[in-house]
Amino acid sequence: MVKHILDPHGVLHEEPVRLFLDDSRDTVQMSTLITIISSGVHRLSEIASRIEKPATHINRPLQRLIDLGYLKREVPFGSNYRNAKKTLYKVADPFLRFYFRYVIPEKTSLEMGMAEIIYDEVVNPGFSEYCSGFWEDLCRGSIPRLFSDKLFSPGSRWWGTTEDRNQVEFDVVSSSHDGSEMIIGEAKWATSVNIASLVSELNTKSDIIPGSQQRQVRKVLFLKNKPEYIPEGFYVFTAEDVVNAYQY
Repeated sequence: MVKHILDPHGVLHEEPVRLFLDDSRDTVQMSTLITIISSGVHRLSEIASRIEKPATHINRPLQRLIDLGYLKREVPFGSNYRNAKKTLYKVADPFLRFYFRYVIPEKTSLEMGMAEIIYDEVVNPGFSEYCSGFWEDLCRGSIPRLFSDKLFSPGSRWWGTTEDRNQVEFDVVSSSHDGSEMIIGEAKWATSVNIASLVSELNTKSDIIPGSQQRQVRKVLFLKNKPEYIPEGFYVFTAEDVVNAYQY
């Protein structure tokens, strides 16, 4: 990582620039949009505000980045993809997400030969949290293989508001193709996880997801390691289970 990406002489240090030059003449705009999204700005209005342009002016550049596979557009489970009002833009490519989160903001320091320090003080402390986003993606994609007794679609994220206006989000939500069942789950990459808290949240708040009250619900926890106990009525899958699901 330090030698090939962070080091200015590394073979991958300028790779995103070369990719953008190959795919589009507007390298600066593409780089700017991905940098903003990588910093944690995911809503269209907020992205537009950062570059001081109307949202309508960046719809096409964002779609271009989606078509190239650099970005992805997320809508809550159950929403119509074309007409969804709630939309989040995320960097889809793992390498680009790392590059624009850690390399671009520290470009000056890296060019001064401080790659090792940047890794020790910037990258390493938050790397587990950074990996959690990809863990959630892997968990959502593994659903059809993990539940082979019934045909389920790959999972999606769901977020919304409760009656008392609290924001709620679930990492993994999926529906069976016949519409009779749902999967609702949480994916945690931390080594130490409060299982009781996760179970309580799923049990008390899962009913607010549209359609959950009319279907049989399978509640799932995706964890880095196998817990000491598996809560009654819950499925628990570890990192090993998820990785094995992709090997079929």
